[in-house]
Amino acid sequence: MWSGGTVLKEGTYGCTFTESTLQCADGTPIGTKGIVKLTQDAYATYEMTLADRVRALPGWERYYLVPERSCTPSEHQDKAARKDLKRCLLLKDVPLSEFRLLSMAHGGVDLHRYSILQPAFRFPQVVTQLLAAGALLTLHRLVHTDLHRGNVVVDSFGVCRFIDFNVSLDARSPPKESTLSSQHSLTLEQSAPDYTLVNAVAQGIDPYRVIDALFKKQKILKTMSVLLSYPLPQMKADLTHGYESSESIQTGNRVAWFRAHWHTVDSWSIGVLLVSLWNQFLVSVPDPEAWKASQPLDALRSVVRRMCELDANRRWDAVQALKQWAPSHELLRTRWATEWLASV
Repeated sequence: MWSGGTVLKEGTYGCTFTESTLQCADGTPIGTKGIVKLTQDAYATYEMTLADRVRALPGWERYYLVPERSCTPSEHQDKAARKDLKRCLLLKDVPLSEFRLLSMAHGGVDLHRYSILQPAFRFPQVVTQLLAAGALLTLHRLVHTDLHRGNVVVDSFGVCRFIDFNVSLDARSPPKESTLSSQHSLTLEQSAPDYTLVNAVAQGIDPYRVIDALFKKQKILKTMSVLLSYPLPQMKADLTHGYESSESIQTGNRVAWFRAHWHTVDSWSIGVLLVSLWNQFLVSVPDPEAWKASQPLDALRSVVRRMCELDANRRWDAVQALKQWAPSHELLRTRWATEWLASV
C-alpha cells in the first residue's frame, strides 16, 4: 500500500506527484506507480492533444513521456490523497472541480536530481539521445519550448526522455501573437536570446539594455563562452547583429519571428543543457583532466557551438546538429530528415 504522494514540482499549470492514491470521479485510481499531474482543465485538454501528436511520431517512446490517461478528480479522496492535495498550493485559489488528473509512466529522475556520475550515464550517448529527441520533434514541426533540466528525466539505464509538453507549439500552423507573449524575464536560460529580445521589444523595452542585462544576469553565457571557445564580446556582437538584421525582432513581431526561427528554439535549449552537463562533469568527477581526455570534446564543442549561436540566423537546429554529431543515426536515414537537410 502506498503511503501517499510526493510532490515533484509545482507551477502555473499544476502539481505533479509520484506514488499518489488520487482517484478519478468514477472511483478508479489514476495510477499509483507512475506520475500523476493535477492541472486545470484547459491546460489538461491542450496537453492531451499534444500527447496524441507526440504518440503519432515514429519511435516516440524512446524519446518522450506523455500523459496516457485523463480524468476528472473525485471529490471524495482517501486520507493519503487529501494530504497530497493540501501540498498543491494552486487549490487554495481554484476549486478541485476545475482541475483534471493526468497520468503517465514513471520515466526516472529529472536532471535536477539525477547523479550524473552513475555508470549508466555516459555523456556521448546522452548527447546523441538529446539531439535525436530534439531532431524528431523538429522533423515533425513540434516545438517543446521549455526544455530545461526539470523537463528531462533519466531512467535506470541512463536513457533521457523529454516530459511536460504543456506549453509546446505545433509549427504547422503558427500560433497567435497572444500565445507567444510572456512576461519579460532575463533568468530563463532555456529561452533563446532572440525570443527574449523580440518579446521585450513587443513590450516596449529597450533591446540594447536587454542585451546588456542578459550578459550580466545569465551565468550560462559565461560558461558557454569558456567551454565553447566563444568569446563574450563576440557573443554580444552576434546577438546585436542578429537583432539589427531581423525585421521581426526590431518590430517586436513574435509571430514573424516564430515563422523564421521555430526550428532553433529547442536546439538552443538543448545546447544550454549540454553546456550545463559538461560543466557539471568538470566540477563533479574526481579527475577532470582524465575525464576530458576520455571524451570527444572537440567534436562536441563544434556541434554545440553552432546550436548556441547568438545570431539565430546562423544557429543550427537539432537535425543539423545530429547530422554532424552522429551522421549514421537511423533518424537521419528517414525521408523527413533527407528532405529537411536538403532545405536548410
